[in-house]
Amino acid sequence: MAYTWTRPTPTRPAHTTQYFEMLGNRAIYHDGWVAATTPATLPWELSTKPPPDVITGYKWELYNVQEDPTQFNDLADKMPEKLKQMQDLFYAEAKKYNVLPLDNTTLLRWNTPRRASPRDERFSCIRTN
Repeated sequence: MAYTWTRPTPTRPAHTTQYFEMLGNRAIYHDGWVAATTPATLPWELSTKPPPDVITGYKWELYNVQEDPTQFNDLADKMPEKLKQMQDLFYAEAKKYNVLPLDNTTLLRWNTPRRASPRDERFSCIRTN
């Protein structure tokens, strides 16, 4: 991985693995390989439909970034064993850093109507005595 401020040293070796998860989308980098899900819904389209299954509703892609730094050539269909290895590594890292269970219901929860609290000062139309 490229370092911005400090270079790896013998006492602080370079990272070889990095995971990412946000709103059900996830990725893992390990030793020059990247496996990542493609977003199931477009972030800028506020969807009211239910989110996909957090485990099976996402398509995974696989890239060898040492040979293909632009991530143009998706190898997931050609190398299913390598993809499975990377997925297993993602879930191991997610467990290690308490990311599980994955949750992709944030937008659904955000859009759920709620009753305002009478004590909430943001709602000036509600009077409290």
